Amino acid sequence: STATASTIDHGKQVASTLGDKTAELESVKSKLEEYKRLADTDPLTQVWNRRAFDAEIARIYNSNKGILFSALILADID
Repeated sequence: STATASTIDHGKQVASTLGDKTAELESVKSKLEEYKRLADTDPLTQVWNRRAFDAEIARIYNSNKGILFSALILADID
């Protein structure tokens, strides 16, 4: 019974540690998404910047459907 209790306690510790690490990972993922958003937007206008444009164009041209159903419109607002 001592071995069983020890195994149960160890299992509880592992489950607790796993839960803590999962919460920490979710926090890191959330911060990473925020940093990606900040890196892809202009701080003044909050519009996508060149980095986001390049990523979106690559995504469109890597998809056969994207090429057929996408359009590119450019506007210079300076």
